[in-house]
Amino acid sequence: MWQRKDSPKNGHSSTVQLTNRPRHWLEQLHIKAQDEPWGITMVSFAWTAGPVTYLAALAGYYAGYGAWMPIDKGIYFVGYSVVAGILGILSKYLYHLTTGSKLKQQQKTIRQAIASLPPLVWKVRDLSLASLTEEARKYQAASYLLQQANLGAEGIEVAVYELTEDHELALQAKRIEVLRQAGLPSRMIDLIHQIEAQANEANEKLRANYPQLADQLSERLRGIAPSPQHGRQRSPLFIERILSAIEQDNYELMTLADTEELFTLTLELLCDREISYLKIEYQGTQDIAKAITRLEEERNDYRISRAKVLSRLKALTSYLSLCDVNEDIHADEGLTAQALLSSAINGIEQLAKEVNDNRQLTDRHIKYTLNLQERTQQFESALELYEQARKAYLKLGRDLVHFRRALQRWQHITQKKQQMLTNAGGLKRNIIFTEQSIKLDTDEKAALAKTLNLLLKETNHVLNQTPKHNAGASQLPLLKAKELAVELTIMLDRFTKLHSPKIQRAIYSSHAMLIDALEPDASVQERATEAKALAEDVESNLSAAAERLAQNLIRFYRVPLTNEVIDFMVHQYDANRERLNFIAENEVPYSANFNNLNTPAIQIPEAKNNWKIILYNAKRTLSLYM
Repeated sequence: MWQRKDSPKNGHSSTVQLTNRPRHWLEQLHIKAQDEPWGITMVSFAWTAGPVTYLAALAGYYAGYGAWMPIDKGIYFVGYSVVAGILGILSKYLYHLTTGSKLKQQQKTIRQAIASLPPLVWKVRDLSLASLTEEARKYQAASYLLQQANLGAEGIEVAVYELTEDHELALQAKRIEVLRQAGLPSRMIDLIHQIEAQANEANEKLRANYPQLADQLSERLRGIAPSPQHGRQRSPLFIERILSAIEQDNYELMTLADTEELFTLTLELLCDREISYLKIEYQGTQDIAKAITRLEEERNDYRISRAKVLSRLKALTSYLSLCDVNEDIHADEGLTAQALLSSAINGIEQLAKEVNDNRQLTDRHIKYTLNLQERTQQFESALELYEQARKAYLKLGRDLVHFRRALQRWQHITQKKQQMLTNAGGLKRNIIFTEQSIKLDTDEKAALAKTLNLLLKETNHVLNQTPKHNAGASQLPLLKAKELAVELTIMLDRFTKLHSPKIQRAIYSSHAMLIDALEPDASVQERATEAKALAEDVESNLSAAAERLAQNLIRFYRVPLTNEVIDFMVHQYDANRERLNFIAENEVPYSANFNNLNTPAIQIPEAKNNWKIILYNAKRTLSLYM
């Protein structure tokens, strides 16, 4: 029987036990104390120090001596109760004079930080748009519009026209939105059917270079709007890119979209958002425990390496787009690694050509020196990012070998101990899934908010500088936004261990709050209240995590999905029963020779020699004129 570890039934062990890590009792007591009103405190002291103490004394005396307590001793206990009650009230009063005021100040600091984060996110978005080409800016702005849950019908019309340049389709999208908001789905479906061919054609044109944007457009044209309860998907791997930028002291490894995601995550945690995830553990025979631990470690390393390859390519294409090389550089979410690689190579080729052309012009006239210097610096940074992607690809190959070895070791042990694994009390009974969560306590939120408020005082002036829409625009606001994201990441890592792969996966798989639903002109108190409500509205959904664990049970641990297991996952985590049945019927255990473990998704070649030659010649020319 499947059950939670902390509530066994009838003394029987479960096939696979799930546990919840309970909140520590001291934390519960601290929360209770903060929430207790003064009136309740006074009544509690009066009742405890008065009738309760006297009745307890009477009962205790009678139980010990077999007679009722004399009057003089009764007077003693009444006096004792009164003095104890007065001292209790005085101590409570002193607490509110000292610690109580500290708590109020903490809450004020947290409210101020919560209210300051939404405008910061909106400003970063605008900085990101300003750094793009006009064509890319048009698509990205439309994406921001489509993500807004409370966008009006006119806004839908603008976004659809920006993406399709089709007046008729944009007008129909406006009509669909009006009917959706009016609660008239029957008529809305009629219009959806009428534009189905146009909608499919528009989506296909977008999907090649903007797959995520194509999905957003498709949903809007089918009358599906973003929901505060569902939230929105986070940008994959944004934490990994920020941590890599910190580790290598290279802010080009992170994008402005990453800083936006980090600011949103910070806002959610300050608003008491709790992000749940499932953790797998094993208790039992030592050699099996070691093999499972090694398998999990190597599997995590392999997944991180695969993610890093995609992440480095994403950073490279985003940087090339920022350099305004050409309008064919695409870094949209949802693009495959191969598409990103092709886009990156084309961008580097174009940048190399511009550097070479500017070098030849500089040889003829010195006035082109500044253009050559700017393009050479961009070209050098692009090659460094390409080299980072190449190193990530090579590490992926090494981690793949280690993963295969760990899988072979695990298979060897399972075959050796097959009899033990099939007996009652075998492996299945000792694999434990623990439900855990990522959350900040009051002191952590106060420390984070205090740091954020101090940093914003230093950076707001710079962030309010609007860069020009050209390649030579000042990079200072962009750099300050990234520096602020780095500082917040360092603090969050102290509290939540952001560097841990399981923490990162939990955050990536959770949905972000819809920050666009906040009112830009609201007061600090109103914005903080609205933000907390939005953060609380986002549903905690572990269904996808449960389904992934179901796959891993079969793939790596050779544990079958029984009907009992499926029923538990459906009931406990709202997992999709059809999906679980499909996994149970079609998933097979991985072997060390499984094709998916042998073939990397892409191959990143070495940087071309002519790129290096062009960079060398450009630097030599600059040394002559500067």
